[in-house]
Amino acid sequence: MIIRIKRSKHKHVRKTSIIPRVIFTLFLILTISALVACTPLIGGTYPVGSAATQELKTPLAAGLAAAPLTFTADADAQVNESTPDTNYGNSTYLQVDGTSDPGVESFIRFTVTGVSGTIQSVRLRVYDTTNASNNGPAVYATDTSWTESGITWKSRPVRLSGALDNKGSISTETWVEYEVTSFVKGNGTFSFVLAADSNDAATFSSRQGSEPPQLVITLSDNSTLAPRTSTATTTSVAASMTSTNTQAFGDSLTFVTDADARVKQSSPNTNYGIATSLHVDGASDPDMESFIRFTVTDVSRAVQSARLRVYATTNGSDNGPAVYSTNTSWTESGITWSKRPARTSDAVDNKGSISTETWVEYDVSSMVKGNGTFSFVLAADSSDAVSFSSRQGNQPPELLIMLSGGVTSTTTATDTPTVTPTTSAADGVVFVGAGDISSCDNDNDELTAQLLDAIPGTVFTTGDNVYDSGTSSEYSDCYDPTWGRHKARTQPIPGNHEYRTSGADGYFQYFNNIDSYYAYNLGSWRIYALNSEIDVSADSPQVTWLQADLAANPKQCVLAYWHQPRWSSGSNHGSDPEFQTLWQIFYEADAELVLNGHEHNYERFAPMNATGQADPLGLREFVVGTGGRNHYDFNAALPTSEVRDASTFGVLKLTLRDTGYDWQFIPVAGSTFTDSGSTDCH
Repeated sequence: MIIRIKRSKHKHVRKTSIIPRVIFTLFLILTISALVACTPLIGGTYPVGSAATQELKTPLAAGLAAAPLTFTADADAQVNESTPDTNYGNSTYLQVDGTSDPGVESFIRFTVTGVSGTIQSVRLRVYDTTNASNNGPAVYATDTSWTESGITWKSRPVRLSGALDNKGSISTETWVEYEVTSFVKGNGTFSFVLAADSNDAATFSSRQGSEPPQLVITLSDNSTLAPRTSTATTTSVAASMTSTNTQAFGDSLTFVTDADARVKQSSPNTNYGIATSLHVDGASDPDMESFIRFTVTDVSRAVQSARLRVYATTNGSDNGPAVYSTNTSWTESGITWSKRPARTSDAVDNKGSISTETWVEYDVSSMVKGNGTFSFVLAADSSDAVSFSSRQGNQPPELLIMLSGGVTSTTTATDTPTVTPTTSAADGVVFVGAGDISSCDNDNDELTAQLLDAIPGTVFTTGDNVYDSGTSSEYSDCYDPTWGRHKARTQPIPGNHEYRTSGADGYFQYFNNIDSYYAYNLGSWRIYALNSEIDVSADSPQVTWLQADLAANPKQCVLAYWHQPRWSSGSNHGSDPEFQTLWQIFYEADAELVLNGHEHNYERFAPMNATGQADPLGLREFVVGTGGRNHYDFNAALPTSEVRDASTFGVLKLTLRDTGYDWQFIPVAGSTFTDSGSTDCH
């Protein structure tokens, strides 16, 4: 059993004497200098692999800085002065205009976690798709009091700084990098605005576009990454040269290579595993290739696309190399020309002319289908002669994976986005979760998160995801290390504790400004994720939207979930008639299931009609407040209550078939209570 430790709010540093470290460092420098002086060079560029050179690999690698952390924007939007009340949060592009319309700005926000140690540099990266002037915009820091779905020109946040960086002429179809080190000093939430300071007119990809904005943080030498367990894991390259540096946000995963090296035919037994550059040469030296390997984990849905990204530092031709898949039987410290692995594919992608000091992207979607280890080789197919940064260099190779589902929006009658995950199984789709989950004062949520680790499918929450108030720091420190590692496949809803923070800002920020209520298809089922903490009266916007969506999307099998239950035998909250309207609507729509939390216990009801009476054609309700917070007792059982338990943490696993569903309550390790069954849809 793996126990994951939640982040502490306090760092404990062990102090050691600096004198032995200084003596060792001086000795190491003198030793390296002597070896370098005795080591011949090939063409003045590449070190020869002598025995002495091989012995230096471990101390050299140990002194490397941690690989950069790449964070994808969790919110962005443009605002326009000419339409001051319009929100453009769903747009695929971000604009800045200081020519024909001087009042167009673009806001970008990031959540930074897992940083421990000294930050060396921070760069905001945006991809320029069009540029109508010879001057790029400036970037400013702003406060974080905005949401992607709500920001307008009128409600845009105030600036907190003068220009952090400014650009002159910028090229199209390239990444533009802004230096923002002065503003980003560690973990937290950081917001920026791109704004014109003259006649700037540029368009960048938004996070809904093909090239989402990025925040790249480089740590100084010997810095490490704080313990972090989430949808994808981040570890320290300085501590382990075979580890994987990964950041996951929303529906993309970015993996930093865990091994890379060039090989050279003219030096067939030489290993260049610690070099800061990768080379491909089909001109003066036609047999120089570079190998790159990644370990991919925590992919929980279908892969929409996978792109290998390498940073070109020099280019000696008008033709870029091709990329091929190889077997994984090589090590960074052992690979040579004589020992290089065999190719396992034809060219997956190929490049023509490429620019220097830019990222080059190869489409490797045909090779990367999910979790696993993937190896590639960059090889010349003509007169290619290019150098790229290695993982020991300033811009390590990356593998960017976009997940399908969860970001594809459709439009309902009231223009509310819906989400369509793609989780599937041969005998039905799996829908698993609970509510009333995380608290920093206990580890019960880690136990239920471990159940999710072993269960595929879509994860739901039934609200009160983190206590006591659903703040950003509580989500970051308490929820993220446990259930947060399944964030990429989670379809959440808020509870009353989220709204102890004004507007449930911590919840919406953590879940990338997800809609307050939404719907999506899961297999053949229509799923409704509703918000019990806002107006649910008959003429409310939420209920009006719900009725329109039910009419527009008729399904044989329908499931809904919200936080506070209509029916409950619990002693703490019990039944709540405020949700009678929702119950009535779903009963009349012939729906199957309602899932709730709020009461910290488990209760299964028989199907019920609109008045709560047993009815085989009615709705079955599960109360699943068993995520880990604590337990509430029961009062006398309601007549339709079939199964109850107030002493077990666990999750409810539903298998949603085309014409019915199976349920199973799965308890945490050490508990014995369970519940299971199966029935057909109406």
